[in-house]
Amino acid sequence: MPYPHRYIKLTDDQRRQVKWKLQELLMAGKSRARTKLQAIWLSDRGDTFSGIARHSGRTYRTIQNWMRRYRAMGFDAFIKSL
Repeated sequence: MPYPHRYIKLTDDQRRQVKWKLQELLMAGKSRARTKLQAIWLSDRGDTFSGIARHSGRTYRTIQNWMRRYRAMGFDAFIKSL
């Protein structure tokens, strides 16, 4: 049975930071980092791991690992790691 999905909820300030960081990563050509951040944003919107995997072209397991890493690191550390 798949890992139960737990949505990530961002604050309004965090959503603004994500928007700016996504633009920064797009301009820098960092597509993998941008995809990771998009996964967080999609989870905040209520998408499931399966939906995020389909949208990003990654596997369910990859999305699951990114979400675990996000939860372990916290928002600020995750953003800085990109």
